[in-house]
Amino acid sequence: MTDDTPLAFWYAHERAARIYDGADEVHIEAVAKRILRGYGMGGR
Repeated sequence: MTDDTPLAFWYAHERAARIYDGADEVHIEAVAKRILRGYGMGGR
């Protein structure tokens, strides 16, 4: 992939930014725990 076009540049850098934050599964699990906690069903 080349960074010659703005779209290619943004795509390449946004994909890398997702890795810094952690896997999607980790975020999904964190959100699910918060939702379940609101209903009194979450652990911890």
